[in-house]
Amino acid sequence: MTLKKLVIGGAQFGSKYGISNKYNYKLNDVKNNINFLKSKKINCFDTSYLYQNSNKIIGALNQDRTNKYYAKFFIDEKKILNSKNRSEYLEYFFNKIFKELNTKKIYCLSFHR
Repeated sequence: MTLKKLVIGGAQFGSKYGISNKYNYKLNDVKNNINFLKSKKINCFDTSYLYQNSNKIIGALNQDRTNKYYAKFFIDEKKILNSKNRSEYLEYFFNKIFKELNTKKIYCLSFHR
């Protein structure tokens, strides 16, 4: 069996994700982990803006802009419906995701429900 892609879950990089997780990663720990993964040619991350600071942390460590992202998002339907300009709201929302991840491309974008 040949492994072509490995995607690293980024939830714990930004929060105490999961019921039994009591550890909160420090930025230096995340940096060391990401540098190690990149040295092994692993640069694909699963993340969501719902994972507290995950996008910002992973994006800040994407200085060479080689990361690939499987990004999940949730848009509050009420906010869209109450927005004066829906397309402007959506554009702002997606631009924010790209900016936080420090990237111009997202490999896969999915709705998080």
